[in-house]
Amino acid sequence: MGSILPFFMNALRFCRLLFTLYFIKASGFNFVPADWRVANVIPIFKKGDRSLFGHYRPVSLTSVLCAKLWNL
Repeated sequence: MGSILPFFMNALRFCRLLFTLYFIKASGFNFVPADWRVANVIPIFKKGDRSLFGHYRPVSLTSVLCAKLWNL
């Protein structure tokens, strides 16, 4: 049981290294995978009558990796 945490931490370090290298490469070519650019728009209820379309606001859910890439 004690060896699970170091294994997990090493796996996280490896993933971080892979994503860092990918971000460096992607930023050099101004390339973002198409799946990362797709946003799911979800209507969120604001107030009032739930049957009226105007009482909802659109919220776009994008990939966390894409959001981090755009912030670089």
